[in-house]
Amino acid sequence: LESTLIWVRKRLASPDARDAAYQAMVMLLDKNGFFAGLPVDSSGVLVVSAPFCQEFSEAPLLLPFLSERVEGTATGIAVHGSDVNHQPYWWGSWEEWTRHTLGSRGVSLQLRKQDLEREQPQRAGLIIACHPEVTNGGPWLAILANVLKSRTPGARCAFTNFYRAEAEATARICRAEGASCQILENPFYAGRNPTEVGTCHRFAVIVDP
Repeated sequence: LESTLIWVRKRLASPDARDAAYQAMVMLLDKNGFFAGLPVDSSGVLVVSAPFCQEFSEAPLLLPFLSERVEGTATGIAVHGSDVNHQPYWWGSWEEWTRHTLGSRGVSLQLRKQDLEREQPQRAGLIIACHPEVTNGGPWLAILANVLKSRTPGARCAFTNFYRAEAEATARICRAEGASCQILENPFYAGRNPTEVGTCHRFAVIVDP
């Protein structure tokens, strides 16, 4: 736990480009009302889903923000992440970090191995899905369809992408599944070359509730 706490402090004090881009994307979503009026379950808990989350390195950036953002409107936050590849070190570390740092504020985190091509992720009122590899084809049509089916009534759902072509492909899949959506560009990349590579979270595909 101590090593994770130290690493988080370093990341927050001096964010790298990926972290800074993620933080800017969260602020963009917030500015556009994405986090307003999030639906909660029958116990008043906001259920959050992070599908195909890999190591879920966004945990120390997203979870404290959500805890503050929904204070007074939700009794707690239950975050569920999944990926087809098990990440035993980081998943355990982030679950422990969440219990230590945010557990007293009603935030819980559960990360598990799951094949989203074959089953739906946890049903949730808030879904943030980072970097679906939609231009690679393969299982991604089924994966995104299952993510969309996991929305509870009134849920907010956003996908982040490296490139515009990926965002447009993501939007096409969403629309084919009957979901309206819009594409926003992260202001972190304002003025940057549109063909620049490695631009994490450059675009967000926001699905209408």
